[in-house]
Amino acid sequence: MIRNSRRVFALTVAGAVAFAPVMSGCAAGHTPQTAMPTQLTEGINVTVPQGAKRSEIDIRNMFVLGPAAGATAAPGSAVPLYATFINQVQGRPDRLVSVTSPDIARAQIAGGAVALPAADQQGGQAVRLVTQPGQAPQVVLQGIRTPLIGGEDIELTLRFERAGSITVPVPVVPAQDEYASYSPVPTTPASPSPTGTRRPGVTTSPTVGDTAVPGAPGTPVPTPTVPSASPH
Repeated sequence: MIRNSRRVFALTVAGAVAFAPVMSGCAAGHTPQTAMPTQLTEGINVTVPQGAKRSEIDIRNMFVLGPAAGATAAPGSAVPLYATFINQVQGRPDRLVSVTSPDIARAQIAGGAVALPAADQQGGQAVRLVTQPGQAPQVVLQGIRTPLIGGEDIELTLRFERAGSITVPVPVVPAQDEYASYSPVPTTPASPSPTGTRRPGVTTSPTVGDTAVPGAPGTPVPTPTVPSASPH
């Protein structure tokens, strides 16, 4: 479910700032920070299983990278998903095996899954869905159902091989400021027409590499030379 949360979130933040001196003493800790975005331009932090006393998978700063400011991602286009995963279970590796949503046609995971190594005595290893500049994103949401400009939420269900599934609204972040360095979904440029290709109804001159075949359609046919008549 895609919904625009920019205005609602802005009002919520403004109200929270106004009442912070009153609420900080009595409400601190009742609403976990991992359940909501910390800023409009940031992703969300959640745990799997959600609400459990002991986390198996920590998901940090998860967001969908939208278009640049002032642009629109049209329906049918693709947008990347970014996040950091930390497997907190010792001795048990896990994998992100699927991402689904009614708001997209499908999600493509490079390699079929995202491997999450088991934690050790020092804790879990952070696995980031962030590629080097110029490389394709690891998780791509393909065939979005509605236009995206940034500020919306997309409800995504992430399924892990062992930790189970979680459904959460993920914010769409415009590709600006610090997020401008993240790799967008690469577009495939249109292939140029091969040299010498002729379109119906268009007469072209033969180019280098063309082979003249007498009688072939579209191929210039040389005019035969007629010998001049000898004088009597």
